[in-house]
Amino acid sequence: MRRYPQPRLISALLAGVLVLLALAVLRQTPTGRQGAASGTAVGTVTFVYDGDTVEVAGVGKVRLIGVDALDAYNEERTLSQAGRYGLSVEQVRRWAGRAAEFARASLLGRGVRLWFGDELYDAYGRTLAYVHVGGSADEGGAGGPGGDFNLVLLERGLAAAYRAFPHPRLEAYLRAEREAQAAGRGMWGDARVRP
Repeated sequence: MRRYPQPRLISALLAGVLVLLALAVLRQTPTGRQGAASGTAVGTVTFVYDGDTVEVAGVGKVRLIGVDALDAYNEERTLSQAGRYGLSVEQVRRWAGRAAEFARASLLGRGVRLWFGDELYDAYGRTLAYVHVGGSADEGGAGGPGGDFNLVLLERGLAAAYRAFPHPRLEAYLRAEREAQAAGRGMWGDARVRP
């Protein structure tokens, strides 16, 4: 007599496979509130770590793509940035603080839309994203609702363009950095060396 698998066993196996598939899909997206366009999410900034790293509800720690704000807390990075830009350690710390203050004033408690690049996470497990203020990238210009906050940091001289890897907005970010340097805005007013 031939034995057939029990219906309960088959149902349990199918349910297990479906759960594993659902978990795999959720792991690929940093939030359940994914936008209509692939590679976006909407959330509220709940904490600002520094000028280029924030916490977004439902997503976690987010590192802004394409910008490098000065670092006041990591002594090795502070010294490295001081040498790279011809700044004193005190100037690096001051401009790092100003970038963090600007990020807090601009982002904390506000809705943002995150646009993801080719890489979703960095080596530290942070989500990599372009941050648009206001929750919709279709609203306003760079400085207003919907604006590219990463670009605004560069325009104000509160960060340098991050050159370690190519990304779709690199040329625009380099152009904004050059314009801020030429105008002596932000940290570029103190910097004696330009990247």
